[in-house]
Amino acid sequence: MLLILVGTAVGIVCAVSVLGALDDRTFVPVAGEVVSIDHDREMLVVRSNSPSAPTHETTVRLTYRYTWAEQSFTAHRYAFDEPHQTFTDDAEAQAFVDANQPGTPVDVLLDPLDPNEAIVAVRELQKPAVFAGLSLATILWGIGALLRRWWTTRTP
Repeated sequence: MLLILVGTAVGIVCAVSVLGALDDRTFVPVAGEVVSIDHDREMLVVRSNSPSAPTHETTVRLTYRYTWAEQSFTAHRYAFDEPHQTFTDDAEAQAFVDANQPGTPVDVLLDPLDPNEAIVAVRELQKPAVFAGLSLATILWGIGALLRRWWTTRTP
């Protein structure tokens, strides 16, 4: 029974992620331009004895401008589930900042029903889909275990 409950809980979370990622793909691509980029580095509370555990996180906020239906919009959302981009590696953060200086062209995805809603990165689809499949397998395994128990304990 526990397998069914765990599989269902994980499956629901994964299904929501998959639906959100599919929804991102219905947005309209438009050309945009980076207006500004800002980043902060903050220390993390390390709860691991591992020397490879991250000790800090860099938050990068990207502001970009785009045009839709002859109107200009400004937005700052990176992805719908991530308002900004975060990095635990300084080199990756610096590469992102260097690649997105003001004036840099950027591909923007906007909601045609609400052009104020825009992103520059879509949610990942592959990982949630794989975990949804694993959740289904866990549920089926749990059902199989229940049926096996029922089959072996039933009276002839």
